[in-house]
Amino acid sequence: MQATNVQRKAVVRFLLITIGIYGLLTYGWSGSSDLYARGFRAALRTTLVSPTGLREVDVPEAQPVAGTTGIVIANRKLLATDGSGPIRNVNLPNATFWHATALLLALSLATPYRWSQRMTVALVGLLLLHAFIAGTISFALWNEGRHVGLSALSPTWASTTDRLETILVEQATLVIPFLAWFGGLWPRWKCL
Repeated sequence: MQATNVQRKAVVRFLLITIGIYGLLTYGWSGSSDLYARGFRAALRTTLVSPTGLREVDVPEAQPVAGTTGIVIANRKLLATDGSGPIRNVNLPNATFWHATALLLALSLATPYRWSQRMTVALVGLLLLHAFIAGTISFALWNEGRHVGLSALSPTWASTTDRLETILVEQATLVIPFLAWFGGLWPRWKCL
């Protein structure tokens, strides 16, 4: 009976610390989401913008909404010499990506292990999470590229890829932090 109470207290303590860290990162300091958005956009500019290739990508400095990053894609073959032509605006919710990152950090830092183990889980989890985010962005740009002639899909496949894009961007991004954290800690999990 006493062991059950100790375990219950440890779980409640873990949940409260996780919620506290997550709240502090996402709502306690408004500058954290702005900092993430600037880093996210800089990473996109570094990895996606290129003067060569069929797809032209631009991540404008001025963004319409703080929690969203707008990306402009175009097919270079369809652009006129003055730069006019069909474009596609793709809006990515960097706020969702930040919340996923904050959740992973909160879970990792609240785990009742030594600090070195917590940092290892956090770093590995961040790499896995951002690899997933990079794959999601690549898929979204490929999928949205069909509107400017960068890819061709039948109407059936187009609706399927649109749904998959929505799932990856809006829903799966919030599940991955749990999987990365749980997968990293499961082999060493001890009774609390």
